[in-house]
Order: sequence, then C-alpha cells, then structure tokens
Amino acid sequence: GARGMCGRTRLGASPESVMGATGAKRWRRREHYRPSNNLCPGRQSPALHRGDAPGELELTTMAFGLVPSYTDKAARPDFFRMANARSETVSAQPAFRRLLAHRRCVVPIDGFYEWLPEPQRKQPFYISSAACAGDRAGE
Repeated sequence: GARGMCGRTRLGASPESVMGATGAKRWRRREHYRPSNNLCPGRQSPALHRGDAPGELELTTMAFGLVPSYTDKAARPDFFRMANARSETVSAQPAFRRLLAHRRCVVPIDGFYEWLPEPQRKQPFYISSAACAGDRAGE
C-alpha cells in the first residue's frame, strides 16, 4: 500500500554550521532561524537557493512547505498538504511541475522522522546520516 512521507525533520545546527555546510555566502531572514528537533510544515526553516550573482548560493529562512499560487489568498495556508513530492511523480503534479525548472531549493536538515503505526499511537523513528553526527556532537 501507499506510505506517507516524512513531514517532520530536525535541524539543530548553529547558524554558523548551516552556513559552513551549505557554502552559502548570504542568509536572508537569518534572525527567524531557530534550531529545532521537531520542524514541521509551516515552521520557519532555512532554504538554500541560487543567489543574485552567477554561481552564488544563499539561504533564506522561510516557511517549510509549498502554498501553490492558485491558492485563495484569503485562505489560511495548508503547509502540510504540499510539504513533500516524490521524485518519480513530481513532474506529473501540476503544483510542482511548473516550478521544477526555475523555482527549486534545498532544505538542509540533520535528519527526519518516519512513523511506525503501533496499537493506540504512532511511534516516531529518527533517521539521519553518519555525516550529521559530528554536527550534533558540539551542541
């Protein structure tokens, strides 16, 4: 059957560590970044994207998740609805298809949570790469 995708992530790194790991030269809205063990759609998180200068990368702290342009401007945004896209189907989804060529970013994280259904509740399991372990050791 179909499985849900992770909607919870962790980024506990200091701003300096995030800048160093991403190679960004600038960070817009840096003051809105707060390290967190539980980032969910709608929360402020850094996103890495092209900068103004050719070949330059920069970070911008923004709300995690996509609110499509066709969403009613008066409606409350539902960041959970469009927080993930599967690589094998993203080009077929209208909300993502037109963004692929020019409106992409990378959201740096230390790891993410997957949920295992258990009787009476869901149990979160944290998944990260060994490369992230060094960043967490200094916190």
